[in-house]
Amino acid sequence: VLGRFVAGWTGADGAIDRIVAVGGGAAQERSLRLQATILGRPLATLASDEGAAIGALRLAAIAIHGDPPMAACARFPVPVVRTWPPGPAA
Repeated sequence: VLGRFVAGWTGADGAIDRIVAVGGGAAQERSLRLQATILGRPLATLASDEGAAIGALRLAAIAIHGDPPMAACARFPVPVVRTWPPGPAA
């Protein structure tokens, strides 16, 4: 179900390139591989473990400054440490 939900999301160019994992689950390699496969999208982890705080900061930029969502993300970038591609469909 979640994979179909994510498949319906669209970004500025009509597709989502990557999903970023944050929180405790972002430390579990097996979980990340499984999530990437279920979602059918690459799953990335960040160089900082403050992903939730950075997400809140981006939402505040959208609300306060009227930034478009992609501009808010560009304003507060976080380097990606590693990306897990989706595995083969079962």
